[in-house]
Amino acid sequence: MIVLTVWIHAKASTWQTLEPIGASVSSESFNFETDVKVMKITWQEKGYREQMDIATVSLGTFDESIIKQFNHIKSKYSPKANMKYMGNAFLIDNKGKIWQMDMVEDVISLMGNIDTPFEAQLLLWLHQGKNAKDYKKTSEGYILRVESYKNKKCYLAKVLISKKAILTTVSLKQDCQKIAQKKHITHNIIKYQRFDDIVMDAKENIYLLGSAIDTKSNNSEVFTIDKYDKHGKKIWQKIIRNAYMASAKMLAFDSKYLYLIDTSNRYEFILQYSLEGTLISNKAFDAEDKKQFEAIYKKSSLNKIKKAPYYRDTSGHEIYFVVQVGSKDGNIYAVGSEIENIIKEDVIQEECGNTDRYMGALLVKFDKSGNQVWSKVIDLK
Repeated sequence: MIVLTVWIHAKASTWQTLEPIGASVSSESFNFETDVKVMKITWQEKGYREQMDIATVSLGTFDESIIKQFNHIKSKYSPKANMKYMGNAFLIDNKGKIWQMDMVEDVISLMGNIDTPFEAQLLLWLHQGKNAKDYKKTSEGYILRVESYKNKKCYLAKVLISKKAILTTVSLKQDCQKIAQKKHITHNIIKYQRFDDIVMDAKENIYLLGSAIDTKSNNSEVFTIDKYDKHGKKIWQKIIRNAYMASAKMLAFDSKYLYLIDTSNRYEFILQYSLEGTLISNKAFDAEDKKQFEAIYKKSSLNKIKKAPYYRDTSGHEIYFVVQVGSKDGNIYAVGSEIENIIKEDVIQEECGNTDRYMGALLVKFDKSGNQVWSKVIDLK
């Protein structure tokens, strides 16, 4: 890795929001330069196992034996392993052969030229274990704004990721914006990690898909569905369990029902709920049902926006917005997570005592001028 400290002049127009590393990645966000067809990166962060999936083809196109081996392969770390958070990368090539990597350089070699914002974010994360909040594209590559703390004061530093995958630190800093006081909501059983998706109905009620840990069941992973009104009052909540791990994605809405994809098992299922939280049906995610769901999801995602006001709590907590939706009146609802991030001065990231953890799921409402109306963090009591 080449690390320099320079001053540069960016000619890009505006900063654009950049989602943090995690979950699945569309094939348009990542361009493999080799014969890789499927890749997943796993790591341990804040006491939980995280995974990101990148694929140019469906995993189901491979033989069942390959799928089984790929899904159950265990992480290993060589003496020279340098991926952050005990990370491993696993991939399947076009011949169906499975490979395993624990070196940053090996993963970067699969990327070739850095020609998408996500690739720049991934390169930054691989080298520094940090996520940038937004970016600008320039003739030199991508400029990312990365937050850091010094004496509990937040600063924005800039990093240039060149097309040739060279990371350059840019010596420009500015203060982060401050977020208003958040209302903390506690739960007796589950520890919320984050909200992953959001949809809105005509009355501006919002429905949230979340990830959480069930502390009463050996810390098993669960997912949640929550409904709030436009004033921030919770109307109902559902907790969905499935043995040790339950997971879901892609929350959708068609004015009468809620839909989501249950990814807890090997085969995915479409769950349908009433707007009052009652389970209506559970169908396999294939054929006509898949086409119908994808059409509903696309339509219900039209009000999702890529850019929302970004705020920072100066007490040492990071604010990550995952998804934002806009109402017809111009209000913005942003969901994600609030993460404690207390970094000691003069202590390198890998040293003991310099870690951070999830604080809870975050929900914020902004008005059309970008002013915060209210915000909530939901966590374990």
